This record gives sequence, C-alpha cells and structure tokens, in this order.
Amino acid sequence: MRLLIVGENQIERKSLEHLLISSGEDNFHSVEPNEELHLYLDKIIYKFVIIISKTLSKVEILNLSERFSKSTIFISISQHAEPLDNIISFDISGNYKEKLLDFLNSYRRTVIPPKEDILIKINDRYKRIRLEDIEYIKADGKYVTIHLSNRHYSLRSSLKGIALMLPDYFIRTHSSFIVNINMIESIHIIEQNIELLNSNIPFSRKYKVDLLKRFHLG
Repeated sequence: MRLLIVGENQIERKSLEHLLISSGEDNFHSVEPNEELHLYLDKIIYKFVIIISKTLSKVEILNLSERFSKSTIFISISQHAEPLDNIISFDISGNYKEKLLDFLNSYRRTVIPPKEDILIKINDRYKRIRLEDIEYIKADGKYVTIHLSNRHYSLRSSLKGIALMLPDYFIRTHSSFIVNINMIESIHIIEQNIELLNSNIPFSRKYKVDLLKRFHLG
C-alpha cells in the first residue's frame, strides 16, 4: 500500500513514520501541509493519506481531502474525532496509534482479497464469475441480479442464499442490496446513498452501523 503522511509537526510525523515502519509498512512519503503537494499528487497515486494535526480546522481538513482522488482513503488524526464526510477520524489525544494499526491491518485482510471465482447457473449453463469483479448484488423477488462493471447476470436465488457464497469483503447495506466494499467510492450519510465505481445504491438505517464500522466510522 502506498501512503502519504501530512502534518505540520515534524515530531508527530516522525512518530507516525516509526509506527508504520514497526508494523512492516515502509511504502510512504511524509510532508508538511504547506509543501507543494501537487508535486506528489501529479506523479503518485496514494491509497491512503494520513493527516496528523492539532491545529487544522474541520474545514481545512475537508479542503485538503478534496485535493486527492476519490479512490484515496483519507484518514484524519486531529482534535476533531467525530466523523467527517468520507474521512476516517481518530482523536489525536487518545490511543489513535492502536486504532490506526487495527484499521490498516483490517484493510490488508479484507480489502485486498485473493482472486476467487464462483460458478452460477444461468439457464442450462454455468457461468464463471470472479468475485472481485462484482460491484453489487440486487434482490428482485425470487431472483437476484449480479452487477459487474459492464454487464449483469440474473439467477433464481435469495439474497441470503447467495450471501453464503461470498467472502467478508461483501456487506449487506439494504434489504435488497449486497455491495463489494472494494468498489465503494464514497458514502453519503444524509442521502443514505453509496457511490460505487459505476453506479449508486442505497443503504438503510438497519445496516448503516455495520457499513460505517467497516470503515471505522461507527
């Protein structure tokens, strides 16, 4: 995974660097907020951006996050521990190091899965589908539709039944939807909507807590 650490305090940045190195993660850069970030953004795509700061306001953190790609996971370690839109937040005055490592380790285990395939019966044949290519699955009466980026397949099954075939990087978000969390671009809390790579699906209050916990937002 490629990370970028952003923070105005060199001691705090160094402490975070040592934490990452001790956990086996050494693929990162470390800069101050006022440095020319565009030099990094123009040349490198980061999977994670971790901002650590005691002074930046919520607005400044949000503005900084908007400079990065939607596919980048933005983590804030600051005095603003409450969830910000599409930002994973940790309290800088608390035990954020343990929580941060738990999140990164969880990401390694569930968001970077091995290639897995399933066979589904469509009419008189069996179709091979790679699980990591599935964006979401929608229930429609006695059928479910498996949606990939450029095609979809319908088969007679229940959502509960097909869920038994799926690894843990799939999550129920609605009574009619299961989503591949690797495909999530953003989560819109007020609209109760999930933006995927190629589409948008709803989430319901019933499944909201579980959804946010997968991104350490709960």
